[in-house]
Amino acid sequence: GPAPPRPHGRGARRPRPSGGGAPLPPGVGLVFEDSGLLVLDKPAGLPVRRVGKGTSLTDIASAYLRLARPDGRALVVHEIDKEASGVVAFAKHPRAAGMLKESLNAIRGDRSYLALVEGVPNPPHGSGPLHPSDA
Repeated sequence: GPAPPRPHGRGARRPRPSGGGAPLPPGVGLVFEDSGLLVLDKPAGLPVRRVGKGTSLTDIASAYLRLARPDGRALVVHEIDKEASGVVAFAKHPRAAGMLKESLNAIRGDRSYLALVEGVPNPPHGSGPLHPSDA
């Protein structure tokens, strides 16, 4: 049969679960993993860090890493809003966290968001808080 598709990008690798293929909760996807980095696809509505008694993506990532190593702990490298969906990177050890944060800070610019809306916004463009509670 045909060869399997190759990952895209320089140095790209296929996700390799450290947890022996243990499933992640519905809606959370494994994007990438190597010896120092875990990248998960976060669904909208799930916070990156725990708020109160609820579950966070960091809790899920740490539980996933503990399947391979009892002392496994996910270290947050960057965050996205609870209401946003997208990829979130976690470091597997402090050295990787420092290197990743330094790299992200070197390339980080202004953030911009694109939204799909129903109807006609008024005004048609602008800037401001993403959520009324942020005002």
